[in-house]
Formats: sequence, C-alpha cells, structure tokens
Amino acid sequence: MQNKPAIAVEGVSFRFADETKRAPLTLKDISFSVAHSEFVSIVGPSGCGKSTLLRLILDLQKPTSGSVEKNFTKSAMVFQGVATFPWLTVYENVAFGLRMQGMRDDTIASIVREKINEVGLRQNEGKHPRELSGGMRQRVGVARALAVSPDFLVMDEPFSSLDSITATALKNDILALWEKYRMTVLLVSHLISEAIELSDRIIVMGKHPGMIKKVIPIELPRPRNPRSSEFFKLLDEITALIDA
Repeated sequence: MQNKPAIAVEGVSFRFADETKRAPLTLKDISFSVAHSEFVSIVGPSGCGKSTLLRLILDLQKPTSGSVEKNFTKSAMVFQGVATFPWLTVYENVAFGLRMQGMRDDTIASIVREKINEVGLRQNEGKHPRELSGGMRQRVGVARALAVSPDFLVMDEPFSSLDSITATALKNDILALWEKYRMTVLLVSHLISEAIELSDRIIVMGKHPGMIKKVIPIELPRPRNPRSSEFFKLLDEITALIDA
C-alpha cells in the first residue's frame, strides 16, 4: 500500500442531483494524488467546491463521474466549526471515538491523556466546552481526531474561526504533531498564506465549475518565514491564479 499514493483522485466530476437533471457541474475533471505522509492544501475562491471535494474523498458523497482511490487505513477530520459535544468534558470528547471502537477503559485513558497533553490541555480535561476559549475547543477537536491514530487527517478550514495569535499557535502545534506522526494531511483553507506556511504542495482551484488551475510545490525550508521574499513571491503567484 505504501507504494501507492494515500489518495488518488482521477477525473472526478460532481453535480448535485435535481429533478431536471440539468444542474451545473460543481466539480469538473479533478485529478491529483497525495503521497503518504505528505501535507497538501487546497485553496480557491468561495464556491469552488473545496469542501465538496473533501466529502467525495471521505465517501460522504459519490462522484458523478471519475474515481477516488484510497490507500489509507483510517481517516479522521477536524471541522471548520468547533465540533465538540457540549454535554461532554474535554476528556469525554477526546475519548468518544475510542469508546465507539469498544476499547478498554485503561487503554482509552492512556491514549486520551497523551493526546490532551500533546495539544496543551492537560489542566482542562474535566472542563466542558462552554468553559473553554474557541482556540481551546478547536484543540479538543484536534486531540479527538488524533486519538483514533489516523494515517489520513482531513482539516476543513480549522483555523477560520480563530484570532490570528490563537491560529498561529495551533498551526505550529499541528505541524509539530504531523512531523511526529507523519500522517497524510489534506487541508482546505481560504487563506493562501496559511497554506504556504504548512504545505508540501498547494492545489489551486478555480470555480464555475470547480477545477484545478495548478498544483504548486512549496520548497521553502521549515520553519517558514512569512516575511521572506520567496514567501511573498508564492503568495503573489497563487493570488493571481485565484483572481484570474
């Protein structure tokens, strides 16, 4: 399985069903692959089908045509909104997926506390989401996703509701966790600078219908300097592609 990409999207098009069967295509002829342990971002204007593409990859919807080959063992997702269960504590939120798998309580406790520590919430495991800041609640979502030991992590605008300082701290932690576990990551973002900071490659999409304009490798060394001339050059190139 490691000889094949983690995902391979081939000629995928998608339209939402309607009674007339004349709905315009939302996505048209999308093809790309993501290697194992690679960090890839998808950027593009609002309405270009980025989130729809994620749902197709995760089998939440079926493509109208084309195929998605999946060569990963287990996926997990970090959502755009803070998707915690308000009636559960931090500990119980992170443990939720493990309980659904029927794990023993002592195994769950070991995994949950490790993940809570990794996202910096060790002093908060007994609190409920209403007692946490937005950034802390998103960290709960990250810990819950990592608790199931995914080899493929999908993130849909995970920083969009956070202030810049909180988002920067969480991005740094996610990069550190990716470097530690080397899972494959696919990120959807509307912020080009964010994608450049994090990614090995960036898939740039246009809309009407959604299609790939260009796939850009990011060869800047990590940690990346968002004030460097090379960073600004990439930022200008991708912005121009999206605006064209």
